[in-house]
Amino acid sequence: MSGGISRLEGASKPEKARPQPSLPVLTSGVASNFNRGDVAKSRRGSRAKRSTARRSRQSSRLLSIGQAGPSEVHPADMSTMPGFSLFRQPETKPITQEQLISEVKARMWRHGIQSFLELLRKRLPASREQMLTFICIAYNTMTLLYETVPVFALTWIECLGDLGRYRMAIEDDDIRDREIWTAVSQHWYSQASDRSPEVGRLYHHLAILARPNTLEQLYYYNKALCVPAPFDSARQSIMTLFRPILKETTTRIDPDPFNEGFVRVHAMIVALRPSEEIDSALDKFLENLDQKIAEKNKEWLRSGYLIAISLICSLLGYGDPNNPITKELPKPKEKSPHQDETRNAAGNSVAEKTAQLQFESARPFVMKTCDIVFRRKADINALPFFHTILVSLYYIAQRPKAIAFIEKEFPWTRVVEVLNEAYPALMSKPRMASETFPRPPRNEPLRPLPEDYAMRGLALSEKYFPPDWFSSDKLEDDEKMFEPPSLGDERRQRLLWLGRRICSVGNWFEWDEGSSRFIVNPAYDRDSSLTVES
Repeated sequence: MSGGISRLEGASKPEKARPQPSLPVLTSGVASNFNRGDVAKSRRGSRAKRSTARRSRQSSRLLSIGQAGPSEVHPADMSTMPGFSLFRQPETKPITQEQLISEVKARMWRHGIQSFLELLRKRLPASREQMLTFICIAYNTMTLLYETVPVFALTWIECLGDLGRYRMAIEDDDIRDREIWTAVSQHWYSQASDRSPEVGRLYHHLAILARPNTLEQLYYYNKALCVPAPFDSARQSIMTLFRPILKETTTRIDPDPFNEGFVRVHAMIVALRPSEEIDSALDKFLENLDQKIAEKNKEWLRSGYLIAISLICSLLGYGDPNNPITKELPKPKEKSPHQDETRNAAGNSVAEKTAQLQFESARPFVMKTCDIVFRRKADINALPFFHTILVSLYYIAQRPKAIAFIEKEFPWTRVVEVLNEAYPALMSKPRMASETFPRPPRNEPLRPLPEDYAMRGLALSEKYFPPDWFSSDKLEDDEKMFEPPSLGDERRQRLLWLGRRICSVGNWFEWDEGSSRFIVNPAYDRDSSLTVES
């Protein structure tokens, strides 16, 4: 729905439009009189002649609009938008709700908004004022539809996000206005992702808007590729993040060199750089990791779980179906409407070799990073990282063939140390041993952790959260990220519960009732030689 924005920003590959069924474009003059007889009549005659005539009319209309001001011609056109909810039902094959939403979205955006925006874009800078006026009109119309036609709320929300991106992209003079419209677009896309957390396209849009924060960009691109309905165009878009970093120029891509160093290792893994280069970049990142965690203090709460999710996504091949671990995990229930050859490449020998090489580079990256961070067992700011990694570990550990790829290298000893450090948390032994997710008492509202929202939609958390866990969808983004002191104990309780769950599916470590301690299996008690600053 936002292909034109990509060209405007120079940010990502334009999205492929889905072929749409031939439907009459409703206008205010015919919407009320539209009936099946009109449909039958409109089907008569030559299809080729109709197509030629339609293109001619559209071309003439767009040219005339380009010469006139949108304030003169467009309000009348935009007033017909609510008529999209009156699409006909075909005579022989009833249209489904899902198809209807798809048709409304594609036709309304492409014919009602994007075609005119693209016409104005090509005439920039002379058409800038007209474009601003048009975006304002379209934004108000979409807001009205959002409030009055809630059945298509997700469609209107995504359109509002797209319009915000257009408005942000043409704002070159006033940085403040650009930041405002970036925030507006992020707000709408975040709302859309809350409603459809398994749709990768929405995270792709959020990744583009996350500049210049490379850590957040990487997180959103990874999520776009690793959710059950991945957006495969993100494989090309993520390279717009990686290429400048791989050049290793003196110009900073990210104001935070630590984030840039973390993303550089990912970029080298994806680009299949020689192992010597990857090892050098990894060593440089690891040597400052512990110190940076201490310096960032509370900032590491968010950075920790974003880094953890990106690490797990790298271990799973960034959504590549040829990844060794991914092959052993359950296949996603949903399929992406944007799937391309990449997703159909499973079994291809070249693709499998590439995936294997990436995995062999990603595995030490993940293991060594976890080894260092898990040594900070008493650091409350590292708890979101621990929690996210254990959720992922529990998901993989339930598949013996999948966990076999990492069980000998994973720092189980560090995990046990973290769990034993967390044990004083206010959690009874029966509750810790229960198979039921540790919910708050019935008289208290559900309160997902900030990292719960970040993991939401990923396959690794599909069966971790209760079905109603995110039912409080009225929370604003700031409220979701709020960190009261009580979250420390909540996270420790989650860690203890996950520790018992992992014990139940494998023998890497166990719970000793007598000492009330977790004990690592000697066969997996490996102590890395890495040193960490206190």
